[in-house]
Amino acid sequence: MKILFVLFLVGAALAKESPLKAILRSPVETLKLYNSFKGEQQLSFHAAEDRMRFRLFRKSAEFVAEENSVEGETADFALNFFSTLTESEKQSWLGFNATGAEPNLLPQPNYGSEEEKDIPEEKLWTDEGKVTAVKSQGSCGSCWTFAGVGGLETRYAIIAGILKTFSEQEYLDCVYEGRRDGCRGGWMENCYEFSAEAGGRLAKSADYPYTKQDGDCLGSSKPDAMIAAKITGNVPVARSEQANIEALAEGSLAVAFEVTGRFYQYKSGIFKDTTCKRYPNHAVTAVGYTKEYVLVKNSWGSRWEKLDT
Repeated sequence: MKILFVLFLVGAALAKESPLKAILRSPVETLKLYNSFKGEQQLSFHAAEDRMRFRLFRKSAEFVAEENSVEGETADFALNFFSTLTESEKQSWLGFNATGAEPNLLPQPNYGSEEEKDIPEEKLWTDEGKVTAVKSQGSCGSCWTFAGVGGLETRYAIIAGILKTFSEQEYLDCVYEGRRDGCRGGWMENCYEFSAEAGGRLAKSADYPYTKQDGDCLGSSKPDAMIAAKITGNVPVARSEQANIEALAEGSLAVAFEVTGRFYQYKSGIFKDTTCKRYPNHAVTAVGYTKEYVLVKNSWGSRWEKLDT
């Protein structure tokens, strides 16, 4: 599952029933599906935990079956490695935390006036070879480091003509060193502030690989991969959809949104959610747009169907 918003389903939506519904009507078939799922995911639990995980699995399967039967739904949902996790375990895959950050006070632009920029109707940086492969943060709340790195990789490639894979681990180890564990969440702006204070530097991930845990800061001992450009800070984007699209036309963006319960079982299509409560909890990288969707690079591995190891 490399990207989130990827497909617009055209035409009249027809009422449908998910094949899962038939399975869930039979306790025996549901148990068979669960055992097959555990085999695919290489999961093994002791008896008491297995009963608990089965209840979570069945609840997830019921959700998937129901959502895939909704008329007019533009996304598909599926069972994946989140399907047997508790809510607390799922939240460990998030990590956006802007506590103490200054609010974005940029005014809403007066679009429709001469201020509106002339931008292309579609811009997908993936099609131009300026987006690195999807990575996995694991159950460390470090999404903010992946969004921070993703927000500069495309822009560095535009300037340098070379796509480099930069180090999330440098940010995870160094940004909050001595203050708190970076796996407990963070704010992308702090990444760029750290680099600016360190001379604009950031290592390549090959030189400073990701370990899924916060360790000692080794940034000063690793080669600086920022050769063609240096990180001097960040530029906030005004709080409007148009302002974000204009910025995205120039390069990738570090953004945050609210992951709701519906999102964990997402598989493909255009994901639309009206259940969010306006409390961002997850950071990702916006890497393109069309008339129908915004393309987003997540940090939950290349396949949600199975946990990356």
